[in-house]
Amino acid sequence: MLLVERSHRGAADEARLGIVVSRKIGTAVKRNAVKRWIREWFRRADLPRGVDLCVIAKPGAAERGHVALLADIVDLVRRLPGALA
Repeated sequence: MLLVERSHRGAADEARLGIVVSRKIGTAVKRNAVKRWIREWFRRADLPRGVDLCVIAKPGAAERGHVALLADIVDLVRRLPGALA
């Protein structure tokens, strides 16, 4: 799941990322891997300034692997209206 909102700090501010990975994802090793994959995508993504993103990982995210997880995130970002599309 992806939540997006304009930053309250202004349009000139850097894009920010929040990550939610619950214990339902699996062990600490799996949860940390999912967080690493999402952070790496965020570092490489060309996102507009002044946007706050929150990625909420759902159960099964670790088993799908990093390629499928990142493809899902990219697809969600592409479907956003306006600012990120």
